[in-house]
Amino acid sequence: MRLYYLTAEKWAKKSIEERRLKISLFEELNDPFELVPHILPTRKHRKVAEVLRRHLSTQRGVICFSTDWQNPVMWAHYGAKHYGICLGFDIPDELAMRVSYEPNRLDFNIDPSAPNAGVTPEMVKAMLLTKFEAWRYENEYRVMAELQDKDKDGRYYADFGELLMLREVVIGVRCETSQRQVAEWIGELGHDVEIRKARLAFKQFKITEQLKQPVLVAGHGKTR
Repeated sequence: MRLYYLTAEKWAKKSIEERRLKISLFEELNDPFELVPHILPTRKHRKVAEVLRRHLSTQRGVICFSTDWQNPVMWAHYGAKHYGICLGFDIPDELAMRVSYEPNRLDFNIDPSAPNAGVTPEMVKAMLLTKFEAWRYENEYRVMAELQDKDKDGRYYADFGELLMLREVVIGVRCETSQRQVAEWIGELGHDVEIRKARLAFKQFKITEQLKQPVLVAGHGKTR
């Protein structure tokens, strides 16, 4: 599955050169309803939710992707106001988990007096993958990652490889980095990576490919 990761230029460069993506912590994400998409009718329910949220957020992190790089709102929010860069990865279908967008908060059958408060694996999955429907424009898929080895910079990372294979780079409309510069960041990866420049579509509210700048193929230590 081809999925896209939008970020600022400096973080795209760092990711490509270091061959890894930063794993985000749930507490760092921009939706305060992360891990609590369900109804919390009583103080006991809220206490259970807080304990579970704390546990999940210290055990797991997430890398967020989209199915689409052509949405101008996504570039505005995650691609540094179109000054950024989009990285396209091939990710196994079984690893990428689709986010569910709901109009209302979920109603779980949580019983604070039951073992584990009656929380099931299905509930945990819903907590990890449910957002309010207003976020639907993101077309989000998530790759979950265990928080195991913290880097010296205090962050967690997932290395590029067969499970996270860089195959495409889209340079934002306002980004002045050239395709050749991106090719230098990529260097030798052992497989083709297509580098394209984005522009505004002429007839739609959409980001599209700048055909006047042909796709540059890198990844084998040379470009073509």
